[in-house]
Amino acid sequence: MRATTITMRQGPVPRSTSRTAVAPPTIRQRAPSVPLLFGRIALALAANIAVAWCAQAQSNNEYDNASTATNTVLDLKVGATRSDNVRRTADNEVEDTLATIGLVADIAREGTRLDYSLESDLAWTEYLDDSYDGLPVGYLDGIAKIAIVPERFRWEFRDTFDQAIVDPLDPLTPDNVQSVNYFTTGPEVDLPLTASIRFTLGADYSIVTSSSDSLQATDLDSERYSGLLMLIDEISTISNVYVSADTQHIDFEDSGNADYDSTTYNLGYRAKGSRTTLLATAGYTDIGGDSDASGGWVGRFELGRRVSPASTLSVYAAREIGDATNMFRAGPDRRTPIESSTQIATADVFTSDRIGAGWDFKAARTSFVVGVAATKEDHDADPTLDRKVRGANAYFERLITPFLGFSLGGRYEREEFDSTSFENKRVAGTAGLDWRIGRRMALTLLYERFDQDSTDETATFTENRMGLNFICHLTAPAQ
Repeated sequence: MRATTITMRQGPVPRSTSRTAVAPPTIRQRAPSVPLLFGRIALALAANIAVAWCAQAQSNNEYDNASTATNTVLDLKVGATRSDNVRRTADNEVEDTLATIGLVADIAREGTRLDYSLESDLAWTEYLDDSYDGLPVGYLDGIAKIAIVPERFRWEFRDTFDQAIVDPLDPLTPDNVQSVNYFTTGPEVDLPLTASIRFTLGADYSIVTSSSDSLQATDLDSERYSGLLMLIDEISTISNVYVSADTQHIDFEDSGNADYDSTTYNLGYRAKGSRTTLLATAGYTDIGGDSDASGGWVGRFELGRRVSPASTLSVYAAREIGDATNMFRAGPDRRTPIESSTQIATADVFTSDRIGAGWDFKAARTSFVVGVAATKEDHDADPTLDRKVRGANAYFERLITPFLGFSLGGRYEREEFDSTSFENKRVAGTAGLDWRIGRRMALTLLYERFDQDSTDETATFTENRMGLNFICHLTAPAQ
């Protein structure tokens, strides 16, 4: 288990909460890099799709006698959506039509030779009335572990794409978002010391690329080198304890960002039973190099309990020290379809405290997700970014007939900044109707509403969206 280390920099220019409304910017600062970024993402998508598709086409015996599939959602989605306020302004609202093509995935498989997983809700979006340039919207996290020598020597590939908000005082629009792609590869070796104790060595090389159309965006492009030492004691067939040291060096391309080193020492316990999963770690992170941060204690607690064949409860709490890029990979919570990232795009090191709980229910015809979460961030380099975010979300799906279903979702979020009186309250809701028109095809009619109430009147807005999506199930026939 790798501890997460992080890198950060000055975020948006501090501004008074009393601002004069101005027209949204039309000049793109770094647009030429967006196609290149999406090209890399497309390659990662293609690789993960190829692995998943080929594995699905073979029987378990042909693939790997010891392999097990835990999730098999892989959908291609093509659609069009009409927005009545695409720039999310308080007045002078602008309408536009969004054309999208994307991938929705939740795939995982474990085997003696190959493990892989893919979580994604990522789409390329074009604005047909030219309100914005085309860009990728959503997130992706794909992992592949190749066992060169089973149980001894593995090579891991991981690619994570996500997005952050550049200026948290403004609404989240394409002109205020930063795309970040984080690719990692490296070996990991397990050396048995006794029948139950083993020593793990690991090394990683990572490349981070970022792109934004905002004039305030911070260049997050960087190279990262990390090493891992871990001593693991398998105290039972389902649990172990470990001590670890994980070090990372972050080298930013932009000389204005502070390069830094991070070393995290952890003591942890992990257990995975038939109904319960548990992770508990406690440790210390030391920050060196040019960063203003000095480090401090860190920890993580995650508990999941399957209380029935269809129902799972979970709670988590975490404290981490690092930069925004690594935070993308650190979160134990997973998004519902109506959530979006509110991470601030900064290169400086900060401390993040998070706590949350959730209930996930999946039956033959009904499923829903309910969650609550709270986050507190402390930024040493730029205290104006210190904030608290609290919220709750719910998402419900029901299959009325074998061919017709509907969905409802809602989210509430409150964001407060410590050094100012600035505050955002966000409410979002969705309603959808799904029609299965074939074994592998479906149509979805979706209505979405976004409502933000802010202490700054220029950041207050409402937006309504109505869309139609065609969905092709790539993995298996719809049941």
